Amino acid sequence: ELSIPENDGTLISEQKEASATLILKLNEEPKFTDENAAYLAKAVSAALGNKTTDSIVIMDSAGNMLFSGGEEGSTGLVSSQLNYKSKAEQALKTQVRNVLLGTKLYDNVEVGANLAVDFSNKETVDHQYSAPDGATQGLMSQQDTYESTNQSGVSGVPGTDSNDETSYVTQDNGNSTSSVEQNSTKYLPNEKITTEKQGWGGIDYATSTVSVSAINYVVNNEADYKASEHNGLSWREFKAQNAAPIAQSDQTTIDQMVQMVNGATGIPTQNVTVALYDQNVFFDKTGAGVGVSDVLQILLIIAILGLLGFVIFRSMRTAKEEGNGEDQPEELSVEQLLESQPSSQFGNIELEEASDTMKSIAKFVNDNPEAAASLLRNWLNEGNSYA
Repeated sequence: ELSIPENDGTLISEQKEASATLILKLNEEPKFTDENAAYLAKAVSAALGNKTTDSIVIMDSAGNMLFSGGEEGSTGLVSSQLNYKSKAEQALKTQVRNVLLGTKLYDNVEVGANLAVDFSNKETVDHQYSAPDGATQGLMSQQDTYESTNQSGVSGVPGTDSNDETSYVTQDNGNSTSSVEQNSTKYLPNEKITTEKQGWGGIDYATSTVSVSAINYVVNNEADYKASEHNGLSWREFKAQNAAPIAQSDQTTIDQMVQMVNGATGIPTQNVTVALYDQNVFFDKTGAGVGVSDVLQILLIIAILGLLGFVIFRSMRTAKEEGNGEDQPEELSVEQLLESQPSSQFGNIELEEASDTMKSIAKFVNDNPEAAASLLRNWLNEGNSYA
């Protein structure tokens, strides 16, 4: 919504600024910050020809105020200042962390910084004056003199003193003079003026602070743990008692790290704090990784292999019994053997017997999984011993 004042030729109408109210429909609200709203307000103000953003209002479709007229120096500027301070601190923390990790003394370094940032605009003017050669006093800035003199022809002692001589009234015909002299002097030769302007966002490192915590990880493996070396504590008890970080008091290392932080940032050593810690890391012993489902799958494979062997064994036994009989049938071709009815009957009998055996094995495994696992374990151990 725009509101542009009508220009009726008067001075008041020319001084009025156009106003604008913007309602934004944001798809991804977190990405549109107050700082973005301040920049958008400046762009709209420039497009309208306004000198300030006092008449610009920006809201979102949910009714949240993103920018209010005249808040360029508060909401938008504060957001910009915080963003600037955060980026400066992050750059300093990254620099300190890289320097300390480069020593290879510690596995991890955490850095916290609080920079004293001056967001004011200052202007300093310095006047310097030099005295002429041979001068024995300070330079004169201003001197005012005033002198008045009066002189008369006849004079006497005023007051009530008695007269020693006879006095007569005489005519006052004596001469009198008066003069006034007034001078004003001001000079400062060889003047030098220096103007210094301090920009926005200057960092005062003398009052800034930084804190560093260096952590060294101590690896503990359960496979290497011996309870006898730790007063009989179990592995679980040992982990519970040594889970907290352990502070170290190596003053030599602390002093070295303080000097390194001072050299990398320019922050005084008295404003640098360093803490050293040892942090225990525990790795439990890993098992074989064989669960109940794995055991059941192995048992099923063994059952299938056993069933297959049983079918082959019965087939060979049946063929041998047929070969040892008194009545030897005539030799048949392969086609005739496949078409013969007895082979089909024997196959059906064998499959039925094999199916019953497989059902029995499956029932045993389902009813007694622990016993089946024990049998499998013994079978594997026997196979390894024979190998």
